[in-house]
Amino acid sequence: MQPIRFHEMRPSQIKPIREKFPVCYVPMGVLEWHGEHNPVGLDAIKATAMAEYFARHIGGLVMPTVWWGDNRAILAENHFGPEICAEIAKGHGLPMQAFFDDAERAKQDGEWKTWEAVMRTTFYELTTFGFKVIVTISGHYPLHGPAINAANAFEPTGRAKIISIIGFDLVKDRFEGDHAAKWETSLMLYLRPDLVDMSALDPDPAKKPVGVLGVDPRGNASAEYGKQGMEAMTEALRPKVLEALAAMQ
Repeated sequence: MQPIRFHEMRPSQIKPIREKFPVCYVPMGVLEWHGEHNPVGLDAIKATAMAEYFARHIGGLVMPTVWWGDNRAILAENHFGPEICAEIAKGHGLPMQAFFDDAERAKQDGEWKTWEAVMRTTFYELTTFGFKVIVTISGHYPLHGPAINAANAFEPTGRAKIISIIGFDLVKDRFEGDHAAKWETSLMLYLRPDLVDMSALDPDPAKKPVGVLGVDPRGNASAEYGKQGMEAMTEALRPKVLEALAAMQ
C-alpha cells in the first residue's frame, strides 16, 4: 500500500506524490472524555483516520496530528454541568476542580490565541514543503472556528488554499454530529474498532451513558453507519479539493 503519512516518508517518496497532487490533510484534536466506551483521544484519532481515508480515496498526504495548544475551557470535563462533570471526574479518578482551574487558566491565557498561532505557523511550514491545498480536519468541533480564523489570517499570503472542515458539516443533510454518541462511535467502530469497547457501557437503557451527547450509541452505533458516513464525506470533499487545487495552478 502506498505510504501517505508525510512524516514517515523519505523525500524520494514524497516528491512524486506532491508534484502530482500537492494536497495535504492536517488532523486536529484534543484530549477529553468521550464516554466510558471510547478513548480520551477520540477527536484526534478520528481526525487522523479520516485524513488517511481521504488521502487514499482523493489523493494527497497526511501531516502529523495537532494535539496541543487548545482552549481547555471547552471540554467535556468542564462543559456538561456540575453533576455530569462530577461523574466524568470520578471516571478519570481525578478532582473536578483541577479541570475547572485549568479552564480558568486557559481563559486568562487568551483562549484560542496559542492554538491559532500554532496553526498559522503550521500553514507556513506546509507551503514551504510545496503544498498548495491544505485541508484541516477538526476532530474536536470547537477547533473549527479558530481553524477558520487562522486560515483567514494566512490565505492573503496567496501561498495556499485552505479548506477547513469538521466532517459531518459536509453532509449535514444526511448525518448529524454528536459527542461520543451514534455518529462519533460509529466512525470509530469503522475506522478504529480496536479502540472501542461497547461492553463498557451499562446495558440498562434507563441509565444514560455519562458524558455522551446525541443519539444513544447502544443499539444505534455501527461500523456500517460509520462506513456510510465516510463515503458520503469523501464524495462531498473531493470536488472542493479539486476546485481549490485548480485555483492554485
